[in-house]
Amino acid sequence: MAVTSDERCTHVRGLLRYAFAHLPCERALELMLWSLGMQPPEASFEEIKRYAPPPSVCGLVWKHGATAYKCRECESDPTCAVCVQCFVEADHTGHDYYMVTTGGGCCDCGDPAAWNSKGFCKRHKGPTDDPSLYLPPRLKPTIAAALTEVVVRLAHLLAPTQEAAAAAPVPSAEDAAAAAMITERIRGLCKDLGDGVTRAVSRAFCESDSDTSPSPLSALVRADLHYPQAARTALHALYFLLLSDQVFKEALARRMIEHYSVVYAEYAAGLRGEDEEQEDDGCGVLSFSVQLFTVRGLTHCLVDSAALLETLTGSALACLAPAVRMPDGPLDLAHDVIKRRHYWRVFHDLRYVLQQADCAAALLFDEARAGARAAFLRLASIIQGIDAAPRELVTHVPFASSTWTYAFQIVTFDFMPAAALLLPGLHAGTQAQALAACGAAVSALRSWLDRVLVPPQVGDDVCVFDPLRDPFTFHLPLHRTLAILVRGAHTHQGLGITDLLGCGGDDFPLRLAEHPLRILVLLSQIRCGMWARNGEGVQQQAHFYRASINSYELCLSSDLFCLQVAALLCPASRVVSSFLRCFALSACIAVHGQKRASPSAPGLEDSERRLRLVEDCLWWLLAAACERDTCDCMTDVLRLRRCIVHALCVADLTYSQAAKAAPNALAKHPKYDEVLHEVSNVIPATGMEPEKYQLKPECWAEYDPYYTRYHPADAARSEERYFQQADARRRAAGGGGVGQRQRTPPAPRPGPAPAGSPFAALPRLLHTHLLHSLAWVVLYNAARGAVGEVSERLVVLVIHYLTLAAETHELRDRSEKTDTPGLHVGLAGLHFPSGSDLAANTRAELSPPGVDFTPEPASVLSLLVELSCSTRFAEQAVAAAAAALAIGRLDPVCKAYVDARLGASGAQRTAEGRTRRLADSRRKQQEIMRKFAAQQREFARLHASGEDAAAPATAAEAAAASDTAEYTVTDTDYVCVMCREHVMGPATSPQKPVGFIAYAQRTSLLAVAGAVAAGAPPETPAEDNEAAAAERELLRPVDGPAAGIFVTCCSHAIHVDCYASYFDSLVTRQANREEFEGRLFVDLRYGEFCCPACRRIANCILPLTTDDGNGDAGVAEKEKGRQTQQREQEHQPQQPQPQQPVGERLWTWVNTLLTHPQQLEQRGAETERLRFARAASAAAQRFYAVQHRTPGRALAPAPYVASALATTVAVHELRSRDSSGPDARVCAQLHSLFRLACAGASGYSVDRKNELLSLLSTARSPCAFSALAQAACQIGYADPARLRAIAASCFARARCQRVFLRRAALLWHIAFASLAGPPPNLDDCAAAASRLGLGCLSPADRTLPAFALVPLPEQYITLFQQCTDAPCACCGVAPARDPALCLVCGAVLCARARAAAAVELPGLPGECSAHAASRCLCGVGVFLLVRHAEVIILLPYRGSGCRWGSMYVDEHKEPDLGLKRGRPLFLDEGRYEQLRALVLAHDAENLCSQHHSPFVRWLDF
Repeated sequence: MAVTSDERCTHVRGLLRYAFAHLPCERALELMLWSLGMQPPEASFEEIKRYAPPPSVCGLVWKHGATAYKCRECESDPTCAVCVQCFVEADHTGHDYYMVTTGGGCCDCGDPAAWNSKGFCKRHKGPTDDPSLYLPPRLKPTIAAALTEVVVRLAHLLAPTQEAAAAAPVPSAEDAAAAAMITERIRGLCKDLGDGVTRAVSRAFCESDSDTSPSPLSALVRADLHYPQAARTALHALYFLLLSDQVFKEALARRMIEHYSVVYAEYAAGLRGEDEEQEDDGCGVLSFSVQLFTVRGLTHCLVDSAALLETLTGSALACLAPAVRMPDGPLDLAHDVIKRRHYWRVFHDLRYVLQQADCAAALLFDEARAGARAAFLRLASIIQGIDAAPRELVTHVPFASSTWTYAFQIVTFDFMPAAALLLPGLHAGTQAQALAACGAAVSALRSWLDRVLVPPQVGDDVCVFDPLRDPFTFHLPLHRTLAILVRGAHTHQGLGITDLLGCGGDDFPLRLAEHPLRILVLLSQIRCGMWARNGEGVQQQAHFYRASINSYELCLSSDLFCLQVAALLCPASRVVSSFLRCFALSACIAVHGQKRASPSAPGLEDSERRLRLVEDCLWWLLAAACERDTCDCMTDVLRLRRCIVHALCVADLTYSQAAKAAPNALAKHPKYDEVLHEVSNVIPATGMEPEKYQLKPECWAEYDPYYTRYHPADAARSEERYFQQADARRRAAGGGGVGQRQRTPPAPRPGPAPAGSPFAALPRLLHTHLLHSLAWVVLYNAARGAVGEVSERLVVLVIHYLTLAAETHELRDRSEKTDTPGLHVGLAGLHFPSGSDLAANTRAELSPPGVDFTPEPASVLSLLVELSCSTRFAEQAVAAAAAALAIGRLDPVCKAYVDARLGASGAQRTAEGRTRRLADSRRKQQEIMRKFAAQQREFARLHASGEDAAAPATAAEAAAASDTAEYTVTDTDYVCVMCREHVMGPATSPQKPVGFIAYAQRTSLLAVAGAVAAGAPPETPAEDNEAAAAERELLRPVDGPAAGIFVTCCSHAIHVDCYASYFDSLVTRQANREEFEGRLFVDLRYGEFCCPACRRIANCILPLTTDDGNGDAGVAEKEKGRQTQQREQEHQPQQPQPQQPVGERLWTWVNTLLTHPQQLEQRGAETERLRFARAASAAAQRFYAVQHRTPGRALAPAPYVASALATTVAVHELRSRDSSGPDARVCAQLHSLFRLACAGASGYSVDRKNELLSLLSTARSPCAFSALAQAACQIGYADPARLRAIAASCFARARCQRVFLRRAALLWHIAFASLAGPPPNLDDCAAAASRLGLGCLSPADRTLPAFALVPLPEQYITLFQQCTDAPCACCGVAPARDPALCLVCGAVLCARARAAAAVELPGLPGECSAHAASRCLCGVGVFLLVRHAEVIILLPYRGSGCRWGSMYVDEHKEPDLGLKRGRPLFLDEGRYEQLRALVLAHDAENLCSQHHSPFVRWLDF
């Protein structure tokens, strides 16, 4: 009898239930595989794979920090991304794509809900309608039955029931291990068997046995935070894989919403499992919201049918409830909910949902979503006004609290981005819906204002507020949410501001502007220095509020809009009165001779502080009257142009810097590049400098000094650059010099406003008698007052105000009467005839009351004319005259007065006065320059005479600090960097030995270069004969390639005595723990110091002697002449004596100095030679210390000098392969090193010299030049013929005769040629062979490869793939963790991973440090951090390093360090060549000494 499919399914389920109940889990899973087809698993798998198509969705799960790609043309929302392999295999030609570093998630390739099908790779073509069709019909029932039973068992292990999960939150270890095993087996089946099995698993998770019991997925979601981290990680990995199935995606989203409130409450209460360092940030299954709530169709369906918005807003309120102090707030910022940011996930989920305009519209307009709308406004009310801080007047607060960061986090970073997303939803509604939405926000704000604002007293404008004592807050989310809604409804739907605010004549607009105005007052008080006792945290808040672009868009822009709304709907005089009251102007300013209203106001005792408050008050008034960006009266293109222009006014910017200067929405505008090129000129990239954009000269006319996005520091820089451009234009037009500069920035101009827009009338704010009285007081104090009663900036602001008011005179408020004089009282008790008529008020002759003398009456117009002729503010004279002319055009009376005072005769007098003032300025400037020159001469005289003029710490440091500039000297003329004395030529002092400041370092560049040229890794040279022993003496091998000593000089010279004094001062400063140059980098134990002139690192001096190019013969002749003169003075007959070579005697003194120093110190006549011997000994000892990395001393350091000479000459030959040869200065330095080596070799005994010469003349050395160099040091100047013979013998045995000939030519030049002649041309091998008496070159030695780093691909994505897939060369991990590419040998290592091999480094070094210490460049590592596109240079023996930059740049020639922008990168050959030159010049340690960061643990790399 045939068995039906239902019977088979029943049998399978019963069998699996029994197996899981009585058998080990592993055995039960094997039985499950057999039950899939009631046959061996292999047969079932083969049958399923025959039906299954290729995988439809990638679903690769990323770890934290993995790399992915985003494409703006292919992504459905900003959270979508694909893995690197899928991106490379897809066609994204011409797309706007970029690389990102993920925090988790999975690849979206193949998912049509997240990625455009045109961007799918060739392996993933998207899912079909019903993937279960790809299962074999015979096996489909048993597969479903088996998988259902397995999933039920999984749910039973982790969450038996919802009630049990709450009672016993953590399953047993056995159950958790079994659950993890089941999860991994299911995941393996889905990956191996395709979409059909994935759909079967999805249905098994989603279906329940009955209507009353929950599905396995529901039980697992509810208990997600209760089981151990290992089981949860395995289950989440399975969820990521199942998300490719649309059935599972929707089911998971619905189950998450069902249990969201409970699970989030458990998360906020601290339930996070046993491991706090989780990749899901402890949120458990809620971290899948980014995969679910960003799917457009699904999210909208969830909002309608699953109450998604109500769930999220309710969860947010419930999460913040424990931190709410009172029913209406505010929050307790010290509560753990706020400090630990337990609320962050729900706010992010709310932003994911509101990113979709239809969901935002549902929150604003849908009647069914009224609860969610009320909860959203309730959230804003709770965080409104938090972190209010009063100014401390008595007690000093030593340590500022960091709670302000929590307030900015929740308001600016979490809530306000969600509120800004309401704007696109507002556009989708009708006018009636927009009015209702704005009305709800107005009601919430009115309710909050009624609670916090003190009712107004009689005569007050709005409320009682003391700006000098009451608390301030930066956080006004209700104000800003209302501003976003009102601005959007007015701009896009044409609704009136009055209708939107519902203020029919009440004072709500003024109340709306009260708290934003207080923030401006707080900014001004901080700038004035009034928050001295508790202002550290407040200053940081102010900086963030002004400096951040996103903070401006979300905060400052909305606050200014509230002020502008008040200026439109309220009388201008009331708004200005509120400004003056909040800024306490009555206590800040008064007429000269008049007492201020509140002379004892706390914090206003300083006149400079009071003037700054007045300046800021007027500045913000002008900004509110002229700014159009905040009220959406400008198109996006105009806003973008304005942002770019003012960003380029501050500095020349790269492409990315210019993009960051604009808001995110404008930076992504399709016309961004077009606008950028319209307003700027491109500065091409040079060297390491990227391509930059410079503002075009004609675009400086658009500069607005009152640009509200400017931080005060940026405003100052832009103003200075404006003056520089104005001076340049004036000089180009044939203008005068510096004395004719005008230091007045341009006046503001109101931006364009649409026709009929009420914001076009904002300048009426400037037409009040209060501002007219302020202008009168400022101009009166400027023209007739004492110094300190007015500032230059305030005068400029008043002139700009009057100019702007004259140009917008027709926009004034005419509601006040203008024919009743004496009714309008302004500041300082001034009575004006009109409330808003500028012409009438500026020509009125006034005298301030309450002064201690009888002043002459004056008008604003007459004061302007006086100021235009004043010498006190000469730079504002032109602007004052222009303002007077603008006022004169208002009516005939003003015009007649101005024409009379500033007409032809007046203009002539003004011009004569200006010429006289300029002449006085030039005369004063010349007098200052003469005094300065006299002071310089006096200082030079005191320094030359040895007097201590300024009592520095030490004379040596005073000389080093007096001037650190480079010097232009000839090849035979050097200046001591300490005492500035010429040390060669006519001014040379014979009693002061001199040396080159030099740096000796170990190098293996020659071995590395040879290995790279041969295509093999560098190895230790062979050591199989006697000649190899001589080479070991020259280049002592270490672990890895052979190492030698390379000596480089910075071209500066120093007296031996000056050097000793300078170095002793450094030792003293280090002992006293005082600062000195290079304190964090140099090691004084090894004699290291920084050159006093160029600040390059050094560790020795090369003794420098004067001769005529004939070697020691010149010195010997001088010595002979001195002895003859001495004998003649003693009247003794001269006896012929054998002359000992000077070099041999010097080195004999060196050896004697090491063993018996007292013998030389007693010879007073040999002072110069003794000093030279000491310097030579110190240099040789330094070479020994460098070779062995120890500060110890050697008794016979002479061989190390010869080693240094050979290596240095060979390296210079290698460097000169890109050029003709070293310059004269390098040859002079090599000559000094050669003389020192000759002096050392002369100290050998005769037997030792003959033995070595015989060995070198007969041995077959693998390094022929090493033998020649050592022979040259031993022979010295004595026997050139013998040296030629040895050169010929070495030339015949050289491996590469061309290389040998080049090195020998350089050695011969520094040994025998005159240094005054031209340097040798190493490319002219025929001349070099003729000079050395050698034969012709063989044809095979014509090509010389130059040193090169590893070759790199053109595109960075290619290198990225190669390195991220390559195994680590140190630990063998494949692929390498955080791969780092060694640019010398090409090895891929794990950055920031501990090295397994033991190296002589402190602590536990990283793999890169260990590699650099034991291989390649003898302790110098050059690595490319692949995931950061950044090159680092490591010095492991110093524990130091630095960041170099990158050789990969984008299309704008700008590197992307850290891959933060993720743009496509391409190899820049010029930058890579600079890195090669740095390595070839052995300049890594100098670079690290200048850019060393002590806060980075470089050894960890």
